[in-house]
Amino acid sequence: MTKKLNFLLVFTQVFDNTMFFSLFSAFFYFMSNDNLTPLKAYLSFNILLVVLNFHDFLYRKLFSNQIAKAKVETPYTWDNLYYFIKLISVVYGISIVLFVNYGILDFEYKSLPSTIGRILLEYWVMSLGKDFTMMKFIHPLMHTPKWYFIHELHHTIKKDTNVTSAMRVSFLDLIIENVIGVAFIAMFNTMLYGTYSVHLLSFFYLVWTDALIHSNNPYSAVFANPILDYLMKPNVEHNLHHILLTDYYMINSYQHLFVRGKIEKDIALYNELLETKFSYDLFIE
Repeated sequence: MTKKLNFLLVFTQVFDNTMFFSLFSAFFYFMSNDNLTPLKAYLSFNILLVVLNFHDFLYRKLFSNQIAKAKVETPYTWDNLYYFIKLISVVYGISIVLFVNYGILDFEYKSLPSTIGRILLEYWVMSLGKDFTMMKFIHPLMHTPKWYFIHELHHTIKKDTNVTSAMRVSFLDLIIENVIGVAFIAMFNTMLYGTYSVHLLSFFYLVWTDALIHSNNPYSAVFANPILDYLMKPNVEHNLHHILLTDYYMINSYQHLFVRGKIEKDIALYNELLETKFSYDLFIE
């Protein structure tokens, strides 16, 4: 049988990475060094959220025949907009305004290699610090009967997980799972550089990842890095977490890197549970 190009896989990687680098380049242009203000940071954060929501809306419309029916057929609701505004735009937004105002978040630009290096280092310190503390030890506790009330709202979404519905998070859950990453990098920077200040785009990059692990498109460029997005499938894992409510507690897919055959098993399980036919092969039947 003649094989054809896996068009959705290629389109997603090209489109997502173009969107990521275009958006972050625009942030560089408008906010570097003395151009950063609390208002600009707040508006930029909300632009990032709108783009991430548009991302899933676009795939839902253009590729409805390939996206899981449970995701395509679930309507957008006023509740989703409510949580978007209340928790993300307001709670996160006000936090960003305060953090910028008090110097906890900055937008220092020295040279492109130096700045990108700092952003990547801070991103991974936050991501790994969050994974091996809150996500590995506290997240499983929030799935036990005693503490599930903290996390229950977020798990009202199951097979219908997408970027928009993923914003259904209680305030306490938001604090527990997200503040720890910033705390880790603030301590790390204090020890390394003598300042607790964190680059705004390091935080935005983490938001990008946290959003796209919920995407309705499992090909989504979660890391905006084709190599990492080939080696790990955190979107697949996290969608399975929402369906099964067990295992897959961490954000990054470490087992996909170190356990032979694990990535194939998770993709097969995703396809079975969501009745899809996703393949990460470049050419498919």
